[in-house]
Amino acid sequence: MFMVNAPSSRLKGILMRRPWVVALFVVMAARSAAAEGVWEIDAAHSTVQFSVRHMMVSNVRGEFRNVSGTVRGDEKDPMHAQVEATIDTTSIDTRNEKRDGHLKSPDFLDAERYPTMTFRSKRIEKTDNGRYRVTGDLALHGVTREVTLDVDGPTAPVKDPMGNVRAGAQATAKLDRRDFGITWSKARALWFANEQSGYFREQATRPQTVAYPLADSAAGQALWIYEKFQAWTDNHGNPEDALAVDAMLDNISLYWFTDTAASSARIYWENSRAGFGSFPSRGRIELPMAASVFPHEIFCPPKAWAEALWPNLFYWNEVDRGGHFGAFEQPKLFTEELRKAFRSRRG
Repeated sequence: MFMVNAPSSRLKGILMRRPWVVALFVVMAARSAAAEGVWEIDAAHSTVQFSVRHMMVSNVRGEFRNVSGTVRGDEKDPMHAQVEATIDTTSIDTRNEKRDGHLKSPDFLDAERYPTMTFRSKRIEKTDNGRYRVTGDLALHGVTREVTLDVDGPTAPVKDPMGNVRAGAQATAKLDRRDFGITWSKARALWFANEQSGYFREQATRPQTVAYPLADSAAGQALWIYEKFQAWTDNHGNPEDALAVDAMLDNISLYWFTDTAASSARIYWENSRAGFGSFPSRGRIELPMAASVFPHEIFCPPKAWAEALWPNLFYWNEVDRGGHFGAFEQPKLFTEELRKAFRSRRG
């Protein structure tokens, strides 16, 4: 016996630096009368429930109402089963119509463009405690990632009053929504404003104060920049996950050997007095525009915002990796984006 579903799932997420989602999948399935070795998700008794951490204060709970799927294979050989599940993203329900509309919008699920999310298993392993681990591809928001579900169950088959054979199981998985290109987060914007903008405020108001010690200390200059590589790159805790040590040292050395700590800081002071900090108020840009959005950027505005200010936006793509220093972190991907964008403009 085996069973993995998309039914009852609880998604717990943190919307700040590491927006992890812990999903709990609980299923009720019935053996298909039409095909041997096929179990079908019982949609009437299966749901996809979730709980998401909101603004680091409260939990928002809801569910996806429509799910379907199958498990195919020999009940006596569950490790060779094939699991498929589909969740209707348009069926999300948090008991708040306005919030549901926002979650379905391009800011999050973009349900009109991506009406379903799917899971297809690739391998199943039995763990030491007698449970199973199911690894497969999860397709969400136009991005496919490999995820692993830790399965509790399945239960022993039982017959319901109608004579149908049923069984149930539950599974958990840990996801990062940014891996699926879902990057919008007011909390992250607040995190930047409250915890990460000190460098900007210092350089925009007292550039010379920070410039002299940076020009006087190689270690100080290195750490001033290295800390931002740690905070703003697409990494798993260490900047070396995103950038080679030599590459970071090369970048830092450009400031040190040219003694440009002062001028690089002063430009913030100059720009702040020219209205740089209030870019939305500077009006629309009528020139043809192209945009590539890196998922681990400090803040990723939705496409609708770009379209409002860039009426001639001809290319928009949300790539699957990269942070604030996207071209530095992912030079090959950045080059491909440039080529794809301007290829469409060739006559």
